[in-house]
Order: sequence, then structure tokens, then C-alpha cells
Amino acid sequence: MDLRISKIKLILLQFHQALAANTRPGPYTITVTSTFDRTKSDSATITVTSAPVLNSVTVSPSSESVVQGNTEQLTANVNVSGEAVQTVTWTSSNTNNNVTVDANGLVSVAANTPPGPYTITAISTANGSKSGNATINVVTKIE
Repeated sequence: MDLRISKIKLILLQFHQALAANTRPGPYTITVTSTFDRTKSDSATITVTSAPVLNSVTVSPSSESVVQGNTEQLTANVNVSGEAVQTVTWTSSNTNNNVTVDANGLVSVAANTPPGPYTITAISTANGSKSGNATINVVTKIE
């Protein structure tokens, strides 16, 4: 392989990386001209796009009372800019498996769950530092 071509490709790659990190989105044309023969040149167009950003995760409803033995459907609302991944994983603060949440946000409360508040968390799969919570207040089943 021609060493000059490799060097030009490396320069273009370095330029592209610097350009993407420090400039506004849009198309940019890069022209390389030989220092030995000014009649020799080549151009390439690079399109810089915005990096996707995950702004926040919230859960709705944020608080709900659920009777022992019942279920409640929660929804994760993932606010993004660009095309950031919008999926979440769900967890429950209850370690005894009395208050569980499935992959779709459906909370199930066992019939023998002690009344009180439990926290359900939706955690972004793209950025684990972004999460939202809902409080499930388990109430006694009245018979």
C-alpha cells in the first residue's frame, strides 16, 4: 500500500474525530492537496451528527396504592435528545419477592405482603446513572 495514501487516510480520520467533537452538526468537505504536486488533490464529505443524549427517566404513576394480591402497571418515560436508547430495566426494593416487577413494568403484590411503601425503579439500559422511581403503597385487603 502506498504510504502517502495511508497517511492521507490517517489525517482524514484524525480530522474527522476532532471535527465531530468540536463542531456543530452538518456536512463538511475536506480537501487534501499534495505539497509536491498542487494539481493532485482529493475531497471527502463528512457529515457530523449530534450525539444522542439521555436526559431523564421518570415513572408513572409515581405513587400508587395497591391492595394485597393485586397488580399495578407502571410506565417508564425516557426523555432523550437524538436517537438514544430508550429501554429500561425494572427493580423492586422488596427482597422477599412479595412486591415484584416484570420486564414490562407490571408490579405484582403478593397477598401476604406487609402493608407499607415499596420502591420500584426503572433504570436506563443506556446510562445506569439515569433512573426513575415509583412508590407502591401496599394496603390491606378488606374482606
